[in-house]
Amino acid sequence: MKKFVGMLLTALLILSFSVPSMASANGLLPVKSNSATIKIESAPKKSKITKLELILDNKTIYVGDSQYDNYLDAKVTYQDKTYGYVPIEDVKLTSSSSKILKIVDGRFLLPVKSGKVTITGTYKGVKGKLSLTVKGSANGEFSVAFKGIENANYIDTYFTYVKKNSSKKTDYSYRNFNIKETKTSNGYKFSGLNWDKYSTIYGTIRVEDKVFYLEVNKKQNKKTITLDAASLSEIIINYPTKDVQTTNLSITKIDSNKKMLHLGSFYGESKFFVPKGTYNMQVQAKGSEKYYNLYLKSQKIDDKKQSINISSKNLSLISFTTKPSGSNKLDIQSIGAAFNFNNFNHLSSLSLYDSNGPVTNVYLNNMTYTELSSNVLVNDNWVYEYQLPSNKVSKNMKVTFGDQLKASISFKKNTKLYAGQRIYLPASSSNWGSGVLNVKDQYGNYVTRVYNQKDYKSESAVLVFKGSKKTYRIPINDLTYGTVTLPTVPGTYKVTFEMK
Repeated sequence: MKKFVGMLLTALLILSFSVPSMASANGLLPVKSNSATIKIESAPKKSKITKLELILDNKTIYVGDSQYDNYLDAKVTYQDKTYGYVPIEDVKLTSSSSKILKIVDGRFLLPVKSGKVTITGTYKGVKGKLSLTVKGSANGEFSVAFKGIENANYIDTYFTYVKKNSSKKTDYSYRNFNIKETKTSNGYKFSGLNWDKYSTIYGTIRVEDKVFYLEVNKKQNKKTITLDAASLSEIIINYPTKDVQTTNLSITKIDSNKKMLHLGSFYGESKFFVPKGTYNMQVQAKGSEKYYNLYLKSQKIDDKKQSINISSKNLSLISFTTKPSGSNKLDIQSIGAAFNFNNFNHLSSLSLYDSNGPVTNVYLNNMTYTELSSNVLVNDNWVYEYQLPSNKVSKNMKVTFGDQLKASISFKKNTKLYAGQRIYLPASSSNWGSGVLNVKDQYGNYVTRVYNQKDYKSESAVLVFKGSKKTYRIPINDLTYGTVTLPTVPGTYKVTFEMK
């Protein structure tokens, strides 16, 4: 009998330490969470608001701007001389002339015609005013005509501009402006331009496997620019393994000031023709058993036919795999790689599926990325976005994803928390956060988002605040730079994480 009891206890001990991770009823992976105890104090009372300021970066705006180009901030000053910002949607806005400038959806500014206008804002009975000048008319245009191209029924365009009189002579950050595109007999016409705003428009036009680069200014208004296919160079990419086909090529132009301008992407083309110049390139390719997801820096293209040879010495082979501990089904969908070069963010996502099933061996550059990530499909329903714990690639390695998730939550010591306060809980320690919240699998990969594959709706992640009288379940918006609003009732709370 003693022997039987001993065997039973041994079996129970084994079971207690090797329970597999079982999916919840809806297929989500269960998450184990630690707990953190916090004290929430009564929020300090703000003194009376004495001043409202409406803030816009530029006091001159232009006809042709979209309603999203000019976004207001609202700053309030209190009687005790402290200040803060309030959501612009909580401020009632009016325009002194809707013929010059309209207020759209209660918060956006839409210039209509030239003139001077005053915006008045009202917040909790306090008014503030902002005077603006609207300039120009959006009647500028230019045309392009293609030479050496038989079919240009579909084009892919990308336009940006430098602001007139801007100290930044090559700042390509402004992209939200409206250009109307009309097909002509031998090309396209682009209209709706306000030359009072732009010094130069930079753009690219892609026609099938050919991309053209443009620089247009007011001197070319209502003129036609000829784009000749014979001026382009063909790019040929050679890989270190055989039977590899390029599936995606994205190119970024580097100008004389080392500023970056995206020239566009090729998908599924067998050939690539680009203007002569120096480029950064993002290359994706598929072989029979291995994929490539690469960055090629400072590639000079100056021949009619230019070969780019990729050496295996600069690459590492990454093997992605899953290792569920229970009945959960995990399938790797894609990998993502991002890095920043000259303040230009490169980001690529590579699908790991083809007609023969998943391919989990991928070549990456030997480098330190800004971020390495992967999407894993769980139980044929939920997509888990993972961020790898290390962004450095220097040798062949294996990356494993699991189904045992743990949430870790902590709050900074000696930091006062107030009822109704909105706080930040990033996934790693930082100066601006009130604590740390992260969710990891057993291999150290961070979960950054979970969504339903069918409708792409994110699953609710919540923080549970358990008090002496009431429990609050408060959503947290994401798991990387999470924000959450604390309970409005002061007290001591035990805080845990849930995802159900």
